[in-house]
Amino acid sequence: SPLLSRFGSCVECLEPCSGFQWCSTCEVAALKRKFSEWTSGNMNVDYMIQQTQLLSNDGVGYLEFIPFEDFEHVKYIERGAFNCFGVTRDPTGCYMFVTKFYEYGNLQEFLTKTMGCLCWRDIIDMLWGMVSGGLERIHDNGFYHGNLHCGNLLIEEHPESIHLKISDIGLHGPADGTGSGFYGVLPYVAPEVLKGKGYTQESDIYSFGIIMWTLSSFVPPFCQYPHDLDLAKRICDGIH
Repeated sequence: SPLLSRFGSCVECLEPCSGFQWCSTCEVAALKRKFSEWTSGNMNVDYMIQQTQLLSNDGVGYLEFIPFEDFEHVKYIERGAFNCFGVTRDPTGCYMFVTKFYEYGNLQEFLTKTMGCLCWRDIIDMLWGMVSGGLERIHDNGFYHGNLHCGNLLIEEHPESIHLKISDIGLHGPADGTGSGFYGVLPYVAPEVLKGKGYTQESDIYSFGIIMWTLSSFVPPFCQYPHDLDLAKRICDGIH
C-alpha cells in the first residue's frame, strides 16, 4: 500500500505506519493508557488534549499537557501563536499554550535592529509568510484577527527566507463582526472600526495594508502624530 511503501510497517503489530515511526494503532493506544497519569485541572482542557492525541496520524500532530514546573527560565514574550506543542497551567491557574520560541522577536523589534536593511525579497517573504502562515487560515475558518500590528508579528528566519508568524491569536470572530468596542494599536485600526462598525475580516486587510506600508517605508505608521483622538479623527477622514 502507499502508506507501507512510504513509512514502512509497525514493528509491534506489523500494520502500515501512518507517519514516520508512527503507528496510529499502537502509539494512540499508548497515549490513551496515560490519560489517568495527568490532568490540567480542567475537564474541558483535558478532553481537548485527549482528542488531539486520539486523532493524531503522526508524532507531531497532537498536544500534551506539560506541568509548569517542567519549565526553566520562564519569560513572557508574546501572546498566542501557531506551532503549538502543548498546554500548561501556571501557578496562578492561567492556562497557556506552549509554542515555538522566536529568537528574533517581533517585527517592530526586528525593523529597529536591522535599521531598514532589508531587500525586497526579504520583504516579500515576510508578507507571504504572514498570509500563508496565518491570516488566510484565520479567514478561511470564518474568523478575523482584530489586532494586527507589527508588535504581534513574530520573525521566523529560514536558511533562504524570512517569514512572519501571527501571534496574539484571540480569534475574535465570528467573521460578521458582531462584537463591539475598540481595542488595538491606533495606527493599524481601520476607519470603519473607529467609527463603531466593529472588527471584520476587511478591517484585518486594512491592518495588513498598514503593515505592508511599514515594511516598504521602514517608518512607523503616522509617526508624525500623537496617537490620540485627533489621529483617530484624521484616520476616519481618510489620511494616508
